[in-house]
Amino acid sequence: YEAGFTAVLDKCVDFIRFSLEEQLKAQPESVKLLAALAHVVTVHGSKHDAVTAVQKQIDSTKGLDKSAPHLVLLAKVLTAAGDRPAAYQASKRASELQPNWPDPVLAMAQVEIADKNLEAAGKHCEELVKRWPNIPDGWLWLGSVREVLGDLPAATAAYEKAVSLNPKNALASNNLAW
Repeated sequence: YEAGFTAVLDKCVDFIRFSLEEQLKAQPESVKLLAALAHVVTVHGSKHDAVTAVQKQIDSTKGLDKSAPHLVLLAKVLTAAGDRPAAYQASKRASELQPNWPDPVLAMAQVEIADKNLEAAGKHCEELVKRWPNIPDGWLWLGSVREVLGDLPAATAAYEKAVSLNPKNALASNNLAW
C-alpha cells in the first residue's frame, strides 16, 4: 500500500511541476508561480535544483533581473540552499531596486540570522521597524534576535508590539509566554 501511494504521489508531483513550468511559459513574470515551483522542487528534489529553477526563470525572462520580488524570492531560495553570500547580494540588489519595500530588508536580516551574524541581523531588524513600524513581522524578527542575544526586555517589547499590530500572531504570542 505504502509503495503504491508513494508512486502515485511521485506522479502527482511530476505533474504539478510540469504544470507550473508550463504556466510559467505563459506567465513568465509570475512570482507566485515561481515560488510554488521553487517549493515543489525544494520539497521533492533539492534546494540546489530550486535555486537553478528560479535563476533559470530570472535569466530567461527579459527584465526579471530588475524585479525586486523575483530577487527576494531568489534570496530566500539561496538562503535555504546555504548560499548566503549570493542570497545577501540578491536581497541587497532588490533593496536598491525598490528601496521603499520592506521585504528585501527582512530578507537581508534572515540571511544574517541564518549566518548566525545576529548583530548585523539586529541592525536590519531595527531598520525595518524604524522605516515600517506597522509591519508585525519586523517586530517579531527583532524580538527573536534580541531574545537570542539575551536582551529579554527588548525582546518582550518587540513581541508585544508585534502582537499589538496583529493579535492573531501566534508566534509572537507564544514567544511572550516565556
